[in-house]
Amino acid sequence: MNALRPTRGGSKLRRWLRALWRPRRALLFVAASLVTSWICVAGPGSTQEFQRERYRDPLTGATAWRLTTDGRDAGVINTQGDLSSEATAFSPDSRQIVFAKCCGRGTPTGVYIMDIASGHASLLARTALWNPYPVFSRDGTEVYFYDRHEKNVDVIAVNVTTRASRRITRIKNAEWQEKIEVNADGSLLSVHIRVRGVFYTYVMRPDGMFLPGWDPSPPSGDGAMWNPVHPERLLVRRGSVVRAWNVLELSDKSWKWSCESCDVAHAAWHPNGELYFAGGYVVNARTGERLGGTGIPPIHPYIHPLDATRGLDARVLADEAPWFFKGKGQPRLYAPTLREVMRGDFRHRPVAIHYSSYEKNSSHPHPHWSPDGRFIFFVSDVGSDRDGLPPGQRERGRGGVDIFLVDANGERTLGGL
Repeated sequence: MNALRPTRGGSKLRRWLRALWRPRRALLFVAASLVTSWICVAGPGSTQEFQRERYRDPLTGATAWRLTTDGRDAGVINTQGDLSSEATAFSPDSRQIVFAKCCGRGTPTGVYIMDIASGHASLLARTALWNPYPVFSRDGTEVYFYDRHEKNVDVIAVNVTTRASRRITRIKNAEWQEKIEVNADGSLLSVHIRVRGVFYTYVMRPDGMFLPGWDPSPPSGDGAMWNPVHPERLLVRRGSVVRAWNVLELSDKSWKWSCESCDVAHAAWHPNGELYFAGGYVVNARTGERLGGTGIPPIHPYIHPLDATRGLDARVLADEAPWFFKGKGQPRLYAPTLREVMRGDFRHRPVAIHYSSYEKNSSHPHPHWSPDGRFIFFVSDVGSDRDGLPPGQRERGRGGVDIFLVDANGERTLGGL
């Protein structure tokens, strides 16, 4: 029995080995802490290199780029959130993209700006929110986004060059926030926030001053969109049962031109400012009259920003969900004309496969053209393999969301912008 007991010399050896290991363990701990601290406190201006991948879309042959992949078949952005309805995820010159990153590997949560040509992404500002909905100002000098402090939501402006930030306004007792929109001339902002169970659309100037005489509480359901031509005309979905789209004219503070049959979450202004598309119908914005349609809408419509003179031949960018058409939908993007959509067929002119599972709102593609019409932007969790997977990817994504671009003009490179 005694022969099985460790000797005192053996015990000393183990103690000596443990003593030798402790300093190394401490050094490893310090090193890990420093790395973690850098990740957590990296300030504005710190850069991130993503492993971009270029591929040919299997459906159309279009050149596409996955801009934010980490090379491990999983998205790193985690959520993009809903994008503004006027492609303000792009800078006004179409050279940059602003996006929000949360909970991915290695880089801090915050608002980032990516240069499209180089792929360099830099931290613009930290935020406590995973869905701050960042958008560019009309002149491209600032980015507006949300931040949270306890029960309040702040609307923040950050300078793109200096990274200096300022608080535009604070909404107290805010429970949820959606969409920051900028009007046609950049003089007004609208924010869509839920307070005590009710969504409100607040309108203010970039300096935080609410409009004189403007009641900041018209009840609205899913958002508000500024007219692309008329700076004081706003399209708002409002109501509790029938949530119709209504045009609000700020010049005389009146609600006008309701389309009560257009009860659907997503709508799009025509770039001519006289028509809008909602609920599968094309609507005259001045009268509320439906010009035609089927009531079967594409999910996230967006009309080409350069098609103002094309009338009903304007191109509509739209996405389809796998669960669409009683579960027979395909994860694809299309670009039919308004006239084709009015006939009930938005599956004309396929653009690309978006691969999204639609399992959560942050994975909805929300496709948009860039302001110059060259790129088509979408996000995806690459969670649907109904149309296969991007070339080189072996299995479906695992919860993250990545940013994708499709070239709309047949070019093969992002450089030379």
